[in-house]
Amino acid sequence: MRTIRLGSMLLAVMLALLSTPSRAQIVDAIEYYHAGLNHYFVTASTVEIAVLDTGVQKGWTRTGLSFGVYPPGSNVAGTTPVCRFYGNPAYGLDSHFYSASPAECKEVQEKWPQQWLLESYEVFRTVLPVADSGYCRSGTEPLFRLFNQRTDVNHRYLTNYGEMVTTLERGYVQEGYGTPPVAMCVPYLPIQTRVPECEIVVQHSEPVAADTNSLGASCTNHPKSFAWTQCTSNSGGCEASSATPGPVTYTVVATNEVGNSAPATRTLNWEARAPRCTIAIGGAPRVGIAYTLYESCDGKPTAFFWTNCESKGDTCIANATMPGVQTYSLYATNVWGTSATTTQTLNWQEPSTSVTPVCKLAVAFFNGKEMVTLQATCSGEPYNYLWTNCFSTSAVCDASRPASSPITYTVRGVNAFGAGSPASLTVNWPTANPVASSPPVQ
Repeated sequence: MRTIRLGSMLLAVMLALLSTPSRAQIVDAIEYYHAGLNHYFVTASTVEIAVLDTGVQKGWTRTGLSFGVYPPGSNVAGTTPVCRFYGNPAYGLDSHFYSASPAECKEVQEKWPQQWLLESYEVFRTVLPVADSGYCRSGTEPLFRLFNQRTDVNHRYLTNYGEMVTTLERGYVQEGYGTPPVAMCVPYLPIQTRVPECEIVVQHSEPVAADTNSLGASCTNHPKSFAWTQCTSNSGGCEASSATPGPVTYTVVATNEVGNSAPATRTLNWEARAPRCTIAIGGAPRVGIAYTLYESCDGKPTAFFWTNCESKGDTCIANATMPGVQTYSLYATNVWGTSATTTQTLNWQEPSTSVTPVCKLAVAFFNGKEMVTLQATCSGEPYNYLWTNCFSTSAVCDASRPASSPITYTVRGVNAFGAGSPASLTVNWPTANPVASSPPVQ
């Protein structure tokens, strides 16, 4: 079943502000779910909300979750526009993607102009987190972006820690800045009139002793702080562990402007068992280009055993000299035993280019006065990027303020035929935004 596109025509009508002065700069983004597609969708547009709530766009129901955002055109200092793309059904997609990073918005538009159709440069505004830590400034809270790791590509956007943990347990992965990754920072919703009501949700319902397990407080009424027992954290998420098998009871109390919630408890029985593993992969592999396989195991494995690829511990490097199907396998061990063997099949494709990458380098955006994001745009399908004066292996690199200025950054794209020539950019770090003092060099 495929939905009608929630397209640019609906975005023509902008978000409506609520009338109360305290709400003048914040609107609600509402989450919906489509059971037939197993997709989530979020919108702050009053037009789209009405279309979904009244059943004009069939199949979508509210999940009960929401978060605050700033409306498009907001003059709140430090906010950044959030772009929105629509996945083209002609390419097996039917979903929406949001980013608060101008560099990421540009990268999606340039790399996949047919697959991902730009609907708006600014559907609403949020704040970018600190790049290296994921920290959100005062008055905002983390918004997590979770990817379903399926070919139909769907993302979920959550501030609720408990729901985030549950979603991770279903096979989603987090994307963003810091640890845990934060995609954006969004404003707290208005003053509450009731205390929170909470329950504890877990990443693994059958945790393994000596491993870690993510706990989350799933609470109503937007708590501002949390107090855990048997787990150390002051946020809505907590990493629990137990060195020995057996039951452990965890408790959390959440607090908002009104007061404290009743204690929520959850007992986990930590098991003595071997790992359970799968092999995670990305896109289609190409002949002559090294391809990395990733383990996905619970139970805190102490060793990994791969076949048909070059083992690097928890990853394995696969290569092929001709197109066709190859199968790879993995098993892992921990202090309690050995996992079952899991397999993954890759269908290797012919390389689509025979030249080394050619890159251009530019300043994508400036985050405060201490961080600049550099964007490499390369031909030749690079699978790796070699940077100097900036640490990254992707096309985007966040550089911190250097000890001295100006400073020159370089990048080389790498594909199956080798590394291309370096592209360089000299950046002067004044007291205001950094400015490139020389044009990009190919």
